[in-house]
Amino acid sequence: MVILTTLKAEDGFSARRNHQNIRCALGIETLFRELKSFMSVEPFHSHLVDGCEQEVAAALIWMALGSTIQAEAESTIGVKRVYEQIAYEPPAIC
Repeated sequence: MVILTTLKAEDGFSARRNHQNIRCALGIETLFRELKSFMSVEPFHSHLVDGCEQEVAAALIWMALGSTIQAEAESTIGVKRVYEQIAYEPPAIC
């Protein structure tokens, strides 16, 4: 991947830090895309920021609950039977 940026090392932005920032931003964008497409979060029902935050939080809780139930079910049968897993793992450097 090629990344072009106007952030300079002279301004305190090292290449490693730029890479970390972009990686974190891409992770956030990927998670939001998952929320929009699989959880139908957008368009929001609320027109207030608090309401939109509540909808996103509810969707994240629902995803966490689903993942927990899936993990428990797979541990009891001893065989992984899920063909597609939708999960977000934040980068370790964020």
